[in-house]
Amino acid sequence: MKTSPKSSRGLGGKDQRILDAAKILFSRFGLKKTSIEEIAQHAGLGKGTVYLYFKSKDEIFSVLASGFAAEFDKALNEALQIPTSPTEKLRAFIETRVGFFGRCFKEYGSTAESILEAEASSVVEGIRKQYGAGHVKIIADLLEDGKSRGEFSFENPQFTALAIYHILESLVRPWNGDSEVVTSEEKAKACVALLLDGLLKRKP
Repeated sequence: MKTSPKSSRGLGGKDQRILDAAKILFSRFGLKKTSIEEIAQHAGLGKGTVYLYFKSKDEIFSVLASGFAAEFDKALNEALQIPTSPTEKLRAFIETRVGFFGRCFKEYGSTAESILEAEASSVVEGIRKQYGAGHVKIIADLLEDGKSRGEFSFENPQFTALAIYHILESLVRPWNGDSEVVTSEEKAKACVALLLDGLLKRKP
């Protein structure tokens, strides 16, 4: 009889060892190049034990991706509690969005190949649909608040929010500047300068 993943997850047992091992291997080699056997070996367990907790490596990936998304959503909500003005809240949104993913990818040892593979998966696409609308609404609300206070100037809050959201989505993917990898801090700085400071030089 198989153990229900829902009943054991979060207890720090064998299922967590499997998830921790899979996180490392998926980050380094990607989903396609990682086998259940390799996950089991990395976790110090037998292959059959993995199947007691998870039906497939796709399910493992789904659990990891969902947990990652929930952790990011929590970090984002916490970051927005600190600043008071719409401008600073939007800055916090951008820096948290870019910084969170950058730190996690560095911690997991993610490669450009594994990130792009994960981004293209149906699992991640489903998570985007689950959280995306909420994040767009957060941005739109900040824009409208900022406009009412005289901080922002734009035509359509929904379209502007969508544009900002999709710009931030693109920042998850690896950037390469010549032979140097662009850091998450550099990405956030460039994005903040573009979105909040603008490109047009203001007349004195």
